[in-house]
Amino acid sequence: MTVVRYLQSEKLEDFIVDTIINNIELYKSIDTQQKINSFSGTLYNYFVNECVMSNQYLALSKNDYSKIFSIYIDLVNNLRNESSRRPEKEKIRSIVKTHRSRLISILSVRADSTDVIVPCAEYTNGFQDKILRIDVDNLMQPILDVGCGQKASLVVGLRKKGLRAYGIDQYMSKAPYLLCENWLEFNFSSTDWGTIISHMAFSNHFRRCITYNDDEIGRYEDTYFAILQSLKPGGAFIYCPGLPEMENKIDKDRYKVIHYKNNDDVLMDTVYVMEEGNGPGVDGHK
Repeated sequence: MTVVRYLQSEKLEDFIVDTIINNIELYKSIDTQQKINSFSGTLYNYFVNECVMSNQYLALSKNDYSKIFSIYIDLVNNLRNESSRRPEKEKIRSIVKTHRSRLISILSVRADSTDVIVPCAEYTNGFQDKILRIDVDNLMQPILDVGCGQKASLVVGLRKKGLRAYGIDQYMSKAPYLLCENWLEFNFSSTDWGTIISHMAFSNHFRRCITYNDDEIGRYEDTYFAILQSLKPGGAFIYCPGLPEMENKIDKDRYKVIHYKNNDDVLMDTVYVMEEGNGPGVDGHK
């Protein structure tokens, strides 16, 4: 089921209306702006996760993130108002219908295709370490995980080891080191990065653009080079799957490219693109 069809489901609408009515007292306790923002953020993250599980290639902009969050703020405020009186089922249904229609208006103009079915998961820290060949002792800092996931397992694991690690994804977080950002809009040059990592995220979406000759190819190419240009001397861009089309365009006098095999498919290689220098980002992976 695509996200739009999911939102149009009358059976699901009935379930949501009944759930709200049965828990209407909850909304009385959401009595400060901080609580409203926090609860709305929780609902926002749940919705984004539903979108990703339905179609991980759904492309939302940072402006879309803001609009969706505002829609959930309005939903919570409307339900707070209803919680002060005896809830009427049809009134609650009207609020839910309006809420879902506003979400559909955003998603219906985005790619909600079902032409590619790829398992989508948030990988464990250990699994990512294994696939990416991460050597914690030789990671140049600061570190950025592009498409870190809602749990940001890799970022959290690195920070527990004392490393300056950050993450960007479309989820909202209270953690100051996790940013709700679209990677095609993010200003990578805002920081000189030692290591930028992206496991089954940026390059996976880029891979799909190449396969289907998507209109976003140009933006992905620009972002790929923006990532490389944001690296410190000796820094590394580490990703999987591989992007041989881009790796063949890299200035080999400035960058060193190393491939690590994961299976017989070259596209599934783990790739290290390193800004030439004497830093640990190069020495640790020769």
